[in-house]
Amino acid sequence: MKIYVLWTETGREYDMKKFIENTISTELYERVLIPTKDAVKRIGGGWKKIQQKLFPGYFFVVTDRIEDFHKALRSPNTFISVVKTGDEYSELSEREVKFIKRLVGDDGNVEISVGFIENDNVVITDGPLVGLEGMITKIDRHKRIATIAVDLFGRISEVQVGLEIVSKN
Repeated sequence: MKIYVLWTETGREYDMKKFIENTISTELYERVLIPTKDAVKRIGGGWKKIQQKLFPGYFFVVTDRIEDFHKALRSPNTFISVVKTGDEYSELSEREVKFIKRLVGDDGNVEISVGFIENDNVVITDGPLVGLEGMITKIDRHKRIATIAVDLFGRISEVQVGLEIVSKN
C-alpha cells in the first residue's frame, strides 16, 4: 500500500474524512489518516492539554488504487483534492513515511517531548523528539512548543510540536 497526500480547507479535515468513509467504497482505500499532536494551552488560568492537527489542511489516504480513488472523490460537494506534483500524485516516500511514523507513533499522535537546555544546546530526554534535536529551529518556552524543519511533500516545512523545557543552565 502507498500513502498519498490529500488537501482540503483547513478545519474541514474531519468532515472530509467522514465524507470519504461514508461515500467511497473501502475497496478503493485502506485507511484515511489525520495525524495530530498534543499541545498545551493556557485556559482559565491553567494549562490544559489539547490535541491539534499536525498538518492543518492536509491528511493522508492509504491506497494502491489512487486513480480510482481520485475519480470517486470528484463531486461538486467535496472540497478535497489529491495533491499532485506536476502530473503525478504526491505519494509519500519511504523516508517520509518512516519519519512520520516515528514522530506520531502507532496512535497517529505526536506526544509532548520533555528536555532541557544546557550551554545553548537542547537535550531531549523523553518523547518523539529524542534524537531529533538537530531538526529544532526554534523553541518558544512560554507556549511550550518547538518548531522543527522537516522535508515533507517535496519541500522543507516547519511543523510545531509540543516541548516542555524543564530547566535551562
